[in-house]
Amino acid sequence: MQKLVVSVALFFQILIVKAAITELNDENFQTEIEKYEVVLVIFHAPWCGQCKKLMSIISQIDDNLQKNIPPVDIVTVDCEYEAKVICKKYMINRFPMLRSFRNGKEYGKFEGSRDVKNIVNFVRWETAPPARKLENFENLEEILQTENRVCLVASFQKQNELESTFLELAEKLRQKMCFLYINADVNSLRLYQNPILRNKFEKTFVEYDNLNNISSLEHFISSNYHGLVGVRTLTNTDDFKLPLVTAYFKIDYDINPKSTNYWRNRILKVASKYKDNFNFAISSKEDFFSELQNFNVPPQSTPVILVKLESNEKFILKEYFSVEKFDSFLHDVLHKKLNPYLKSQKPPQKQDSDVVVAVGSTFYDLVIRNSNDTMVKVYVDSCVHCKQIAPIYKEIAKMFRDEKITFIKVNYMKNDVPVAYEPVAYPTIYWSTRENRMNPIRYEGNRNIEDFIKFIAKHASIELKDYDRAGNSKVIKTEL
Repeated sequence: MQKLVVSVALFFQILIVKAAITELNDENFQTEIEKYEVVLVIFHAPWCGQCKKLMSIISQIDDNLQKNIPPVDIVTVDCEYEAKVICKKYMINRFPMLRSFRNGKEYGKFEGSRDVKNIVNFVRWETAPPARKLENFENLEEILQTENRVCLVASFQKQNELESTFLELAEKLRQKMCFLYINADVNSLRLYQNPILRNKFEKTFVEYDNLNNISSLEHFISSNYHGLVGVRTLTNTDDFKLPLVTAYFKIDYDINPKSTNYWRNRILKVASKYKDNFNFAISSKEDFFSELQNFNVPPQSTPVILVKLESNEKFILKEYFSVEKFDSFLHDVLHKKLNPYLKSQKPPQKQDSDVVVAVGSTFYDLVIRNSNDTMVKVYVDSCVHCKQIAPIYKEIAKMFRDEKITFIKVNYMKNDVPVAYEPVAYPTIYWSTRENRMNPIRYEGNRNIEDFIKFIAKHASIELKDYDRAGNSKVIKTEL
């Protein structure tokens, strides 16, 4: 009964917002949805907090969509009680989800932030022709400003391969960018940057000069779409490839674009110097709060800079941002003068005499810069095998106290390790010599003392005092 009351309450909330918004169910969804040329469908659940937030702005969305040419209606679907079959059919696995339907068939999936502007633009771009033909380019700048997004602008002779590829891409990428074209005697293609991101460090457009190989046009678009410093959001993170330099700060191109571009332009100044070495992006520190939390970054008003390399190593600018500090930081990262950032516990105040505890912040000093050979055990607290091997590992460490070997353990659940030392199972044990720290040898033998001795004897930089290279004891046993 309580569930029914909640569902009815949400249903009437929708009706109060706008009578024209229809709630569909399993029985009438297919027949009703086919009556619309284009319709926006909101899949929701009564218990969903984000759904309630969306319902609070649904009247504004509807008002804007009624002004669209052609007008577009909204329908809602309750996946919890009224339309379980339909929601399963369309694989609705989170709420709310917004889809566009055209003539009864699913057409587009909304994946942006759920505000009025983004949702209205999603529908507008779904209903507009994928490519817009112009008579000429006299008013091109005005059109680009109105579109306010990336645009591919073309001129080509009628009915050639360039035109057909252009129109195919327009259909495929209609939600991502705009496509404008004229018919002319000369073939050309230019990718124009979003007007709000224009700056003095790069051109307004990039020319596609490989017209004889039109198959690479989509790659050209993806490579140049974001410009030198792109705006990385929660929905486009896959666009930004490693090695990536990301600046996190307050980004608001709707209300305060001047302040946003103030910082972006300073990022651009340095990015233009290192564009052949790194990819660059800016991200909202509010949207990526959890990402920044992993790096223990204190609140600050200036951008936070994070570098992630293809090796998965991460570097963070610990000082307050300035152009000079940013430049110096990237120089040091590029020339391998900095230690990567590693998540870390506090180092123990007192160490065991046999097995040394390493944490993220001490790993480089205890392992990488150690003058001894090192054996490193990477473990987690919950691992049964880790607990079983602990006394054996300690016994081995005691046996080799007089050798130039340091035995180390690190808790991987609470500390990061360099990529070369990441575990493949628990525990994972590595051996690294003084000459080859970043290419350690993984121990794959049995977890008993004899096999450990043979492994260490074979791989030690200097032959052991009490064992030959095969692991045989050098001590001559004498009988009494």
